[in-house]
Amino acid sequence: EYQYNSCFLKKETRAHHLAHGAALKWASGMFCQPAHLEHLGQYKKRESQRTAFIHTRLKVIRIYTSTGLHQRLK
Repeated sequence: EYQYNSCFLKKETRAHHLAHGAALKWASGMFCQPAHLEHLGQYKKRESQRTAFIHTRLKVIRIYTSTGLHQRLK
């Protein structure tokens, strides 16, 4: 089980770094084209909803793995 959690954390860290890089790339493109700034409010709302959804899924995954439920279902 420890090995499973360790692998999951490495993947989670990698995903975080990839998401951070993608966000930086998006932001640099946004500020290079000022006309896109008009849509910033819509983008913030959509990303806020997406972030909340992802955090909920991560919470479920953490509960699932920490309770050992994944072992019982095999």
